[in-house]
Amino acid sequence: MKITNSNGIDDLETDLKRLGEWAVKDGRKINPGKSKAVIFTKARMKERIRCYFGGQLITEASSLNI
Repeated sequence: MKITNSNGIDDLETDLKRLGEWAVKDGRKINPGKSKAVIFTKARMKERIRCYFGGQLITEASSLNI
């Protein structure tokens, strides 16, 4: 997903919520504690994007962990 403004962050949160709802309906579990966010950008970011799943912050993967 390409995020270019704050609306993109809202869209990402909506998609993560839908993913969680789908997982519950399908009888699957997603462990946010074992998940990592990967952000690709050429620009310097003034503020980090924070991704939440099920109310839990998904930590950002460092380039050393990928």
